[in-house]
Amino acid sequence: MTSRQLPSLAAEQAVTDLRLILAEHKRSQAPITLRPGRIPLAGGDPERRRRELTLAALVAVVEHFSLHLLIKTTPVVNESSVASWPKQEKAWKDHHNVDLRQDTAEYSVVRGFIEARNAVLHGLGELTKMQQQPNKLPHVLQDLKKARIELDGIRLVVTKRDLDRCSEHSRRFVSQLDLISRSFTAL
Repeated sequence: MTSRQLPSLAAEQAVTDLRLILAEHKRSQAPITLRPGRIPLAGGDPERRRRELTLAALVAVVEHFSLHLLIKTTPVVNESSVASWPKQEKAWKDHHNVDLRQDTAEYSVVRGFIEARNAVLHGLGELTKMQQQPNKLPHVLQDLKKARIELDGIRLVVTKRDLDRCSEHSRRFVSQLDLISRSFTAL
């Protein structure tokens, strides 16, 4: 008889947070009414922005989990040394021989949601100047396609289904990374 491993407390908290964020988004579907001000909401659609910000919150949970798992399992790593996803990818590979793209089935999809989060927070829902650079744009578009995030020009089109998928893939990624980390540490 095989026993099922329980997730670490950190993984359990991350998965719970992902579920709570998505549940809260679904619960708060009352129409948003904003008073007109001097600075209009980017794009003028508060419902769109709510979906975008929910996606950003979901990705933040995954980033927090990965970052703090790295810090906990790698004495030479500190928060500033792994403050971006490329730095986290490198640290996982260098210190634990974990290639996130190869060793976790979900990271390739999560990477698309990470690119979407960057557009949401740094481009107000549009691809950033950095993401649009000719040497980066093909990779950004490929990542977004893996996450099935649509674009209208350079503007993201984040749907409720995208949020469901982001939450699901994020939960699976957290679980996979948690399981992988057990091979080199007792959490």
